[in-house]
Amino acid sequence: MTDSSAPTPSSPLRTVAAVLGRHRLSPALLLTAAMAFVFALHFDRAHFYAPIEWDTGKNLAIAENLSPEHNFLMFTRVTFIAPNGESSYAVYSRFPIGGFALLKLVILPFGDNLAAKVFAARMLMLAFLAAAAFLAYRAIARIASDRWIALTAVLAAFSSYAVLRHSGVVSNEMMMDLFGVMLTFHGMVVFVQEGRFRQLLIKTCIALLMGWHVYALLPPFIALGLGSELLNAVRGERKGERVRALLSTLRRSRHLRLGGAALLFGAMLLGFNFASEYAASGGAAPLTELPSVRSALEKTGLARNPETERSVSVARFAGRQFHRAAGASYPYALTQWEGERGQGVITSFSIALGIAALGVCLFGALFVRLRILLTTLTLFGFCWALLARGNVVDPRHGHEAIFYVGIPLTLVTLLLLGATRLWSARLLPGAAAVVALPIFALSALQMTRIGPPYDQNANIRMRAFADISAIREITKSKNVFVNQDWTSERALYGSSRAWRYLLAGSAIRHQGEGAPSGSEFVLMPHRDERLPLLTPDNEIVFLYGQADTRVFERSLFDSIVAGVSGEPDARAAFNLRFDAGRRALVYLREPCSAQDVEFPFFLHVTPENNRDLPEERRTLGFERRDFDFVARGVLFDGKCAAKVPLPDYPMRSIRTGQWVRGQGEIWDATVPFGAEQARRQ
Repeated sequence: MTDSSAPTPSSPLRTVAAVLGRHRLSPALLLTAAMAFVFALHFDRAHFYAPIEWDTGKNLAIAENLSPEHNFLMFTRVTFIAPNGESSYAVYSRFPIGGFALLKLVILPFGDNLAAKVFAARMLMLAFLAAAAFLAYRAIARIASDRWIALTAVLAAFSSYAVLRHSGVVSNEMMMDLFGVMLTFHGMVVFVQEGRFRQLLIKTCIALLMGWHVYALLPPFIALGLGSELLNAVRGERKGERVRALLSTLRRSRHLRLGGAALLFGAMLLGFNFASEYAASGGAAPLTELPSVRSALEKTGLARNPETERSVSVARFAGRQFHRAAGASYPYALTQWEGERGQGVITSFSIALGIAALGVCLFGALFVRLRILLTTLTLFGFCWALLARGNVVDPRHGHEAIFYVGIPLTLVTLLLLGATRLWSARLLPGAAAVVALPIFALSALQMTRIGPPYDQNANIRMRAFADISAIREITKSKNVFVNQDWTSERALYGSSRAWRYLLAGSAIRHQGEGAPSGSEFVLMPHRDERLPLLTPDNEIVFLYGQADTRVFERSLFDSIVAGVSGEPDARAAFNLRFDAGRRALVYLREPCSAQDVEFPFFLHVTPENNRDLPEERRTLGFERRDFDFVARGVLFDGKCAAKVPLPDYPMRSIRTGQWVRGQGEIWDATVPFGAEQARRQ
């Protein structure tokens, strides 16, 4: 006879889940620990520069420039200061001012300590990530009536490539906007459960100050809520009374009032953008030419955008969105999903996975009590894709996958709810959370190993930043010509948007925007003893004073053609030569005019071994290194020269030339790499 009082055997996982389940605060404490771990991974000041490329530099420049002096205009740089004192601005007023104003307040106390400002801005973004996670946790806990289910769903959803990769990027359309979406969704949950409409209105307005993605959350919620109200209004009414009941419901509908209030508040924010841009133009710009108007028309697909219109076919658009939805559903530690620009190539499998995840969420939501909320959470990413279709089709905007976070939140919630009810497994949510926590931590840890190729030499970078702080003071309110020598982008940290932040307060001009005549300073990634150097101890950045156009262009031209070897290629419109020392292909032409370099260049490199190519390029057989002349070349004294770096692997051949959209190649040449070329490499 067995002893009924003996304890039943249990697995270690079940025991841990049972112990944690006795404490109501355990899920919140574990979520706090998970977010603290993400903060700790980003707390290395030596790597503060890693995410500055593009979005971080752009948004910090806007925050630095935000001031009453410019009517709170949101711009990335002053492009030119004319002799009469008039300025021209590169405006970037695509988003509400709230996020930029908050960023300004955070970095303001650090004065000229640029490294501290970048660090503080990154910590602010991580704070928004943590706040979004806690709001999602509170909302799901209310829907599922189970804190452990909420914790597991949040850990699973926030461990994806899209969320973790962009968590430290300073941008109001990423973590700030994600916070706004989750703040509004939490308000929706409270409204549905308790009828608190005023708090939903306030949360929606706060979210709109951060960004526009909350507008994608409103359509499904309003449509489903209003539909439910209308059905309830006509249920039980006689046929002749139904129209009156419908009209009365529409007049009293709080869902419609929510939509109207959100549109009105958003219009006020956009009106502020329009007013500041109109003032910056001196009242000369027509409404349709204001940057915010043009941006809104392009993002919604109402205006032509040549950069993205090639991707606007329905099949390609839908495939990309389902691919992003699939990527958002994966913990990074389990899949190593790296987005559209990494190894996450769009395949039939990823599209099918996205469709399946959407289908399971929509079908499962039918069987829960608060189906309106889970359906809204599932659909808002796709609603944004439709509202901003001119923007999300761009493969460079892979961060839009962040806003498919509603799919894994809903999917995990439904699966755990179903499993718990089907098998009466009360400890299952706690056990699932115990598994999800290390997966989240491993995903965050592995994500820190991904970064731009110039995330190296941290100590040199920190010393360079100290000099850059001095550069900002020296060049304030002056014209600075930045030699954007992309062959040395690691030395100059790459992005022109980063320089817009580093030189905020100066008038910045780049190569391709005219000669540096009138500029008082020139910033270059290489030394030139013929120009007066203002940063003698710097190992990376060189600032020269008293810029002279001809001396500068001569030095730049010499730096491009120096060390060039090889015979010219008679088949090409440009003489093609190899710089063996720097492993680069040099394009030379004399005589040369601006018309000769107007069209883009293509450069296709075929390796000796196909395995040297990234996996997604192996079927293609070559690597693309296409470029525009203004980014890599110089036009001087009727001569043109450009230098393009070549890959490190052994090459079989290079095919290069120029092409015109709609016309094809205007010239091309194939350069084989025989024994002599191999020796020179």
